[in-house]
Amino acid sequence: MRPGPTRLFVTPRQSPFKGAVGSRPPGRCAGPEARRNGPSLRKSARVQCGLVVAILVSQPGAGTRYAHGQTNPESLVPSGRPDVARPTPRLVSEQSSFDFGRILSTSDLRHIFRVRNAGTAPLRISEARSSCAAVTASPPRDEVAAGASAEIVVTVRSGAVQGLLDCSIQVYVAGANEPELTLGVRGSRAASVQVTPSRISFEGVRGDVPEVRTARIHCSGTNSANVKIASMPPAGPFHCEILPIVPGREYLLSVNTKPPVGEKSVQTRVLLETGLTGEAPIEVPIEFTMGTAVEVTPTTLIVEAKEKGALPPSQPAMRHIVHVSNRGTRPIRLLSAVSEDPPLRVSHAELVNGWLYRVVVEVPPDFQPSERSGGIRITTDDPVSPVTVVRIETAGAAPPQQVAEKKPAPRRPPAMEMEGKAVPDFSLATLVPGSRISREEIGYWPVTVLNFVAPNCGFCKKQLPKVEQVRAKYEALGVRFVNVSQTMRKAFTAEEAMKEYASVGSNIEIAMDSGNRVGQLFSARSYPTMFIITADGIIQQVIVGAKSNIDALLEERLSALIDGRSPPRADAPPSPPPEARAPQARPNTAN
Repeated sequence: MRPGPTRLFVTPRQSPFKGAVGSRPPGRCAGPEARRNGPSLRKSARVQCGLVVAILVSQPGAGTRYAHGQTNPESLVPSGRPDVARPTPRLVSEQSSFDFGRILSTSDLRHIFRVRNAGTAPLRISEARSSCAAVTASPPRDEVAAGASAEIVVTVRSGAVQGLLDCSIQVYVAGANEPELTLGVRGSRAASVQVTPSRISFEGVRGDVPEVRTARIHCSGTNSANVKIASMPPAGPFHCEILPIVPGREYLLSVNTKPPVGEKSVQTRVLLETGLTGEAPIEVPIEFTMGTAVEVTPTTLIVEAKEKGALPPSQPAMRHIVHVSNRGTRPIRLLSAVSEDPPLRVSHAELVNGWLYRVVVEVPPDFQPSERSGGIRITTDDPVSPVTVVRIETAGAAPPQQVAEKKPAPRRPPAMEMEGKAVPDFSLATLVPGSRISREEIGYWPVTVLNFVAPNCGFCKKQLPKVEQVRAKYEALGVRFVNVSQTMRKAFTAEEAMKEYASVGSNIEIAMDSGNRVGQLFSARSYPTMFIITADGIIQQVIVGAKSNIDALLEERLSALIDGRSPPRADAPPSPPPEARAPQARPNTAN
């Protein structure tokens, strides 16, 4: 086949005429003088700086003209170098997932995923990250050359699998921030011996007194079991014991702590053997989280409101006493006690060094608290709960004829007591591959919104579309939104929960909280319950229930926190109009 005509392309940036006749493209003359001097200018340019051109040998169908300022990427190649793409690696797998089926083995299971470098440059697999504690993945140590194959060995600990197994493995290549490949393993293990609950949890307990937790062990098979402890917990001050209830059928696992417990968080396990042929040892996780040592009483001060000028200036201030007690095992220091209401005078004194303090609040006779009063903020050096807020409420005296029968104050939801406290120690994997939400992860975001919801909760489905609208505005400003999915009467799989939330238009990241373990840490006993947390790990706001104006409430509080202001109280209405308080993005100071 005969090649087409040879064409020369000169881009405006390469043009030798740029300094002589302006920035016009070649072929367009600036005027008579330029036309008259054109040949001499071109000759001078060739002598002084040379002409750099890109030579395109036109094939059949070639010769296409490009608009001014555009170049054909296939027509410009480096001088003296072949026309080849930049070498890049690419990792592929012969299979994306493997199903172990029903797991009956008593030993560890293995599967090998064969991967291949389908790119043109060598690569090194830096990590194969599993989303399940029962599954580990071992990548190859050596570099994988272009076109070569390698093996990723996946190991499943049978004893750690209870019920369904659905695990993802993210494979990372050296130098990459995102996974190059995602693999999956599935299976199920329906053992004839079940442990209920499947984990032993000591949450929010004291470390200086013994605590006991139990789990029921039931044998549903035709053969009788003989449950014994195969291995005691390798870490933590725990004592485990098996108590027979109905020998061969029912047993009780008793786990108690042995004080003093120095660590504030311990995660370990105990292994149980059933004595049944073909049954793997049962692994029961044990989790311990120490509760707060700081106890503040009272948590609310009732102040009688008086009209300004109703009492003489000589009237003495009313004094209120707040005690700060240490219920832990180590001394603590009271660092400060301050009020956000300037008229209030706050002082504190030490009664028993490290164990008992007194805070005195002096209220002037004509004190009028503001609607957004932050109360008394007490700060200690306790690492678990450093900040406690004592609220201030007013009680005005009504005329005698208007005094009605006093009704008991409505009980505050337990989750509201978490305001001003540090986030409990927790960690959950989200349905986004490789992503987690934990106390440590919260520190990487300016603000985090944890929304405890349930897939079959009607109130949650009314709230979620409005929260989704807020997420679309504030996620770009550094606010992370996570739906912590809870179990309410019926258990949902991750896929079922995701469908339920998506059905109402919610695209928020989801974390499945098996057994509502994290929900209990946050005292979230009704749904929806929302926690607004800053990067220092302090719960700034708690919003309980499906508020009709949740979008306005949430926007106002997020705007205040992003701008560095104190957010309004959770029970305060938003300041209209919410559109006037649209958040302003902070300038990007990153290099």
